[in-house]
Amino acid sequence: MDIQSTLTLAIEIIFWAMIVLMLNDFVNGFFNNFTQPQYTVSAQLPSPVAEIKDIPNPVVAESEAPQEYQPEEIPDPWKLEVETHTTTEPQTVVIPFPTLRLLPPAQEVQPQPKRRGRPKKSGDSIQSTAKTESRKRGRPRKSA
Repeated sequence: MDIQSTLTLAIEIIFWAMIVLMLNDFVNGFFNNFTQPQYTVSAQLPSPVAEIKDIPNPVVAESEAPQEYQPEEIPDPWKLEVETHTTTEPQTVVIPFPTLRLLPPAQEVQPQPKRRGRPKKSGDSIQSTAKTESRKRGRPRKSA
């Protein structure tokens, strides 16, 4: 067996193992929904009066009583005196940047008009095209 077939077989085994695990998890989860609950409800409910009598009355001595937390009093901000802050004005600092060399102004370029159609031919070229047209052979016209 060569390495290529071994790798292919390993990939197939991993793929099918994942499919089997997902199906197994699905089936187990499906049947777990219908299982019996782990807790049971008794048929005889206790009377509420008995529960009230069973509660002990805790008597705690005053020394053992938990002390309540007293939050610290915060002064009223409207009644506080205004604190004047002495601030010095920051001095403006000018950082000298090096001067940039500018390019010379660009020369204006005249746009050339777009050529439309065929260029005008001189008289000599008209005669030469007439000679070449006579040499051309085309299909004969159909007679009606």
